[in-house]
Amino acid sequence: MIELSHQFPTSEVLERIAAAFEIESYLLFAVPPSPENSMERLHKDIIREIREVVVEVLEKALADKHNSVENICLELCFFPSETHRIIGSRMRRLQ
Repeated sequence: MIELSHQFPTSEVLERIAAAFEIESYLLFAVPPSPENSMERLHKDIIREIREVVVEVLEKALADKHNSVENICLELCFFPSETHRIIGSRMRRLQ
């Protein structure tokens, strides 16, 4: 009995179940995206992009042997506007 997990449905049974719901059989196994999953993915993508920007700026600043700590800090001053650009770009993609 499938309901009690004593056996697994055959592909024919899955096709009949899907037909009863008037859906494609693969949709029986699909996990619909939730707003929470989308926001979590967006959050991770934004953090990854911000990290990439910070690493790029630091690598450029540190590559110049004449750069002082003050100059490196100045290089990072653009960071808030760059963060805003990244977040804005990601939000526009969602719309």
